[in-house]
Amino acid sequence: MSNGNLSSEEAGRSRNIRPEQASEYFRNGEYELAKETFTTAMKSVIGPGFKIPLDLTYGGGVECEEYKRLDLQKRAFLTWCFDGIARCYWKQDRMEEALKWSEEARILALNARISSQVPLHDWEKYDHNSLDFIGNTGTAVHRRWIAENHIPERLLTPEIRRLLNPGKTSVLLQYRHPDPRLCIKLNVTEPSLQVMGAWHKIRVRSSGGPSRRMGFASFIWKGHLYIAGGRKDSLGPFYRDIFSLNLATRDAWMALPPYPVPFRVSGAFLGWHMVPDPDTGRAYLFTGRPTVDYFDLNTKTWGSMVTTFKRKDPQDAKGGIKPGTWPYPKDQLTDSTQQLVGGKLYVFGGTHGTTSIGCNLFMVLDLKTAHWTRLSGSVMPGKHGDYASPGPRKTPSSWVDKDRDRIFLIFGECDRMGARLSGELHGADCGYAYDDFWSWSIAAGRWQRERMDGNAPCPRSEVAYVYNPVLEKAIVWGGYNPDLPTYFYDHGANFGFSYYADTFIYDSSASVSSSSSNDRTAPWRQVLTHGFPTYRAQAQLIVDPDTGKTYLYGGFANNDYVPSRKTSISRSFGDLWQLRINIPGGCFEGVNLEEETRTAQAGPWQRCFTCGSAGPWKKCGGTCRGKAFFCDADCLKEGWKEHKEMHACRKAAS
Repeated sequence: MSNGNLSSEEAGRSRNIRPEQASEYFRNGEYELAKETFTTAMKSVIGPGFKIPLDLTYGGGVECEEYKRLDLQKRAFLTWCFDGIARCYWKQDRMEEALKWSEEARILALNARISSQVPLHDWEKYDHNSLDFIGNTGTAVHRRWIAENHIPERLLTPEIRRLLNPGKTSVLLQYRHPDPRLCIKLNVTEPSLQVMGAWHKIRVRSSGGPSRRMGFASFIWKGHLYIAGGRKDSLGPFYRDIFSLNLATRDAWMALPPYPVPFRVSGAFLGWHMVPDPDTGRAYLFTGRPTVDYFDLNTKTWGSMVTTFKRKDPQDAKGGIKPGTWPYPKDQLTDSTQQLVGGKLYVFGGTHGTTSIGCNLFMVLDLKTAHWTRLSGSVMPGKHGDYASPGPRKTPSSWVDKDRDRIFLIFGECDRMGARLSGELHGADCGYAYDDFWSWSIAAGRWQRERMDGNAPCPRSEVAYVYNPVLEKAIVWGGYNPDLPTYFYDHGANFGFSYYADTFIYDSSASVSSSSSNDRTAPWRQVLTHGFPTYRAQAQLIVDPDTGKTYLYGGFANNDYVPSRKTSISRSFGDLWQLRINIPGGCFEGVNLEEETRTAQAGPWQRCFTCGSAGPWKKCGGTCRGKAFFCDADCLKEGWKEHKEMHACRKAAS
């Protein structure tokens, strides 16, 4: 591979083929010739022996020394080649390959960023290319928004302005994710990138229980769902209770002994985790204090254990932990992510007593010795970024893979607005939602930034996430992006943020590049559902490890984001849903997709049984108890007979 500047001969000719010929072939619909020409031109820069896209032979990660050594001109030329090949595959309806080459362009740009002399924080602007693709409106909007707003003005040539197409971006910004107008029409067209699913609302037979809340803790233990803490709204009330529900009978919620530690000692029960340990029968609750609390799941009583920090210098001093101090200032921690593996509790990120922006401190507690050890990261964000580990954040998502040897970490928010209000470093007028994906090797003790191959979700925080051990897949749903706008021109409303209700699954064992089978799947796939719970953040996905059933509970959204609501305050939720996915073990049996398109709830709206439109429609007043909704009298008249036959509905006695 050449290490000098790209010569005109190098860029302009390879085997006597002009690069512009590739564009001519593309315009003429000769896509195989176009791909061949792009590939030949590409190899003149990177070398004939270098395999692109990067695959598992390079470790499956993001960093590539060859990419980092390229100069700007060569990177731009390769990006043009990658994008050209992606567009050819797209025209050939080979979306999997198109997305793979589009991701390669992003990886190339990311390596350019990593090679910079001064490490940058993730929220400092950079650009990458990608395709819009059917169904995943969130990622389509994000990629176009980044391209349109993060390219320096000096590089915005007339050709690039035409390519960006601001008009199309404006149209995409009007979609919700998923959009009720689109999701009813979606079906699996790319099995390697999509899978059908369905959301089913669960009814509890008796009233009472935890009701609406956000910022709570949850888990499932021996067929019982546990909900603890949280708050109803931003001003309260603040909860310290705990409830359980038998998921087999769903008769009624049972109140259990509340969290006994006073508010003045622990602070509010918000953004905490209760992590069950099958070996001890305890659900551990770490609040940032040296004393770790737990709920005994056998005796239904609270207890605690005193822990200590095992210091290692000079590494811990470099991480901002002063001698003789506890790693978490003021004994506080909220909005972290936690996983329990092999008798050890791993804790990453969150906010504590001296930071609102979030941190990237990564700690582990050995539950047998009661000793904490710092693994990576710092108590406070530094002046410069660090490419060796995830950046500072709160509300990240994480899970452990099926082999129990890697912890995956994705997304989260750098609360730059909170930092500005508290006078911290890196403060700004808006938060930053991370778009990165990492894995921690427990054996090797190091981070690796991962690729986002396939049909991946767009950046977000406050996500509902869980790993399903029966499906051997991670599931991601919903969340919030503080810096990706949504436009509602029909209602005269523009929001500088977005809420989500889309669903994705991740399989770390899937590899597009390592399989030639026709039934292969990409690591990331979108779960297409005709109905879905309302857009929200701070909801929680919980899985029953014995049955593989996946549930969703709670969360909140800004009511302004739902134009059909009249109030402008935030609203929390207390609804319980089950997710069904059309894969082995996904509980998809009995799902009627045809009926789903006509009756499934589309976020905050109902679907008209007759015409399929979504809105605040009135439910049927017959004996079906609201299984169908109608938008007006004409649709009621037209669809009544079919609804009566399908749902055995009769007019209710007056």
